[in-house]
Order: sequence, then C-alpha cells, then structure tokens
Amino acid sequence: MKKNLFLMAVLLTIGGLIFTSCEKEDELSSNKEILSFVFGKTHNPDLLENVIAEISGTDVIAEVPFGTNTSGLVPSIEVSAKATISPEPGVSTNFNNPVSYTVTAEDGSTKVFNVNVPVAPAPYIGNWETETSVNISTLGLARVNVSVDASGNITMELKSTMTGDLFAHSIKGHFDPKSVCNTQICLDQSARWLDDQWTAEEVQRCIMYQCSNGKMEFKYCKCYPPTEWWFTVELVKIE
Repeated sequence: MKKNLFLMAVLLTIGGLIFTSCEKEDELSSNKEILSFVFGKTHNPDLLENVIAEISGTDVIAEVPFGTNTSGLVPSIEVSAKATISPEPGVSTNFNNPVSYTVTAEDGSTKVFNVNVPVAPAPYIGNWETETSVNISTLGLARVNVSVDASGNITMELKSTMTGDLFAHSIKGHFDPKSVCNTQICLDQSARWLDDQWTAEEVQRCIMYQCSNGKMEFKYCKCYPPTEWWFTVELVKIE
C-alpha cells in the first residue's frame, strides 16, 4: 500500500513538472511585428517634419521629401512587446537601397521586413503660369509660362499681354534635376525665341523656386552667378 502511494506521488510530481514546463513554454510570446517606423525630424535635420512609414505585411514604405539624402537617415522603430530587431534602430543607416530588418519574437521565431525609402518627385515638375499679367522691367505687361520635366528640362515663355506674341527673352534649357528649392540654380540655356522660332543659343542663366500648395514663386536672372533678379513671379500649376 505504501509502495503504491509512493509511486503515485512520484508520478504526480513528474506530471506536475511536465505541465509546469509546458505552461512556461506556452507563455513565450510569438509576436514579431514592426508596429511603427518613423524618420523623426529631431534625429534627421534634413527633414522639416516627421515621416511615418506605411506598413503592409512585411513591406515598409517611407517616402521622404524631394531632396532628402537617403544615405544617412536615422529610423525610430517600435516592435512587438518582448521582441527584438536587427539591425539596431536609432543609428544612421544608408537607405539608398532597400534594407531588411529581422524581428525576433520571445519564443525565438523571426520575421523579415523589407524597408524601402523612395524620394518624392520634384515639386517643380509640371506646367505653370501666372494667373494675371505681370509688369516685367523693359518688357511691360506679360504672361509667364514655365514647363519643367523630371529631367530638369525647362521652357520659359514670356508672352506679351497686348499681342500674345512671345518675347525674345523666352528660353529653353536644362538644370540639375536634383536642385532643391530656395537655392540659386544654374540654368544652361540651349535656345532662345528669335524671329518666330527657337534658335540655338548657349548661355548660363539663374533661377530659384519655392513650391507650396500648388503655387510656385519663380525667380529669374539673366546671368549666373546672379547679380540681381530680373523678375519674381507667382505661378500656379495647370493641368
């Protein structure tokens, strides 16, 4: 009888240990998600505001403003409770190409997330015009039309309000498409409007732009480096 009681006690003890062990294993979290991915303006001086990424499955996309240097951005990343992430967040990272992050859950399981950081298109791209006639020194009343593409090709038309004809100061040219706002940009002119046609003419001009809410402040100087802006106009974006 005593022997049977002893054997039962041993079996209950072993069973209890096994149950406790299983219970502890079940308590280990398997959560391994990236909950948020942010480029904060505090840690990224080039940014004027925080950039919050969109997370879809294992794809993380954080579009940064035009002109942002993506070779040294500092991300702030929040992951599931009790999980860890590698590479380490909070340090300068090169995002010129996609970067993979591995999140490891408490139970040791892992999930890989791919982070892409595209740069927003240049804000100057498109067709722009003055809403009303402007008075340009030596020309008089004129309408200004500016068309720019993603490669930095530009056409600037100065059109007489009285006759509708293009002034000879209308030009075509090219500038560095990575040029950012509020900087003096060298424009390599390739043609000018002469005798009712575009005529090849190479000379350096200067422009500066600032875009906001579908409008552009556009400055133009006849030489580079600029000595004095010939005119400054406000342009609106058109279809």
